[in-house]
Amino acid sequence: MGFEKSKTLHQNFNNQRVDAVIGGQVCHFRSKGEHNLAVYFEFLKEQGEILSWEYEKGRCQKYFDLPLKAKGARSWLIDFAVEMPDGEVVYWEYKGWLEGRDVTKFRRFAKYFPDDKVILVMSGKAKKDANRLRMVRKFAYRILYAADLFKPVRGILGFI
Repeated sequence: MGFEKSKTLHQNFNNQRVDAVIGGQVCHFRSKGEHNLAVYFEFLKEQGEILSWEYEKGRCQKYFDLPLKAKGARSWLIDFAVEMPDGEVVYWEYKGWLEGRDVTKFRRFAKYFPDDKVILVMSGKAKKDANRLRMVRKFAYRILYAADLFKPVRGILGFI
């Protein structure tokens, strides 16, 4: 049936990878949405609204202290770490849609890093995400939609 041990199950999310240099950082984005979010953060940095941003580097890697028998995600490479003017670091995750493992990551992040904030940016509003969004809402600091976030700056910035 195609599920032999030697074969791996591959999911195609139709993401288009983007390589770009933004604000002096060489980034290999996994989707156009992540690229657009980086362009937005660089704009905010130039405006003085944020101090800095990182894409999938150092501060973005979070490890959960789990018992050996625990199943599921043991770590999470969060898309962005954004340093605010007051020195607080806020984490941002961009998603096209949610899967069960994403909910697990948000739940574990809230449990193991209760003082940190993570903001979820969804590419769109899909009915299939409704239940998972309801669960993530308990653990995420805020949920935003890309269209609403980028609307005020769409004509100014070079989104793809």
